[in-house]
Amino acid sequence: MTSRGFNQVTGLMEGLDWKDVLINQRSNDSLHQFQRSRRERLQQDSSFVLKSGCDINGEHILLVDDIYTTGATLRQARTTLLRNGATQVRSVTLCR
Repeated sequence: MTSRGFNQVTGLMEGLDWKDVLINQRSNDSLHQFQRSRRERLQQDSSFVLKSGCDINGEHILLVDDIYTTGATLRQARTTLLRNGATQVRSVTLCR
């Protein structure tokens, strides 16, 4: 997000009570999502981990993302959240 200069999701969520519980550990030298083919995006391993100290056991979580292309990012985030105890994970995107 820093490479774009503005995080659209943070702007959208302004004034709402929300928590950022995931860390995207994708290395800085890796290709951006838009530089990957559809197949590459769907096959890449998850780069998300839960932030230290975040307890999401039994939580219902709403993921908010700016762009939906293949859904790979949301699926990876969802899998990470469910594996760490979330009961339900839903998502909404700003555009497709």
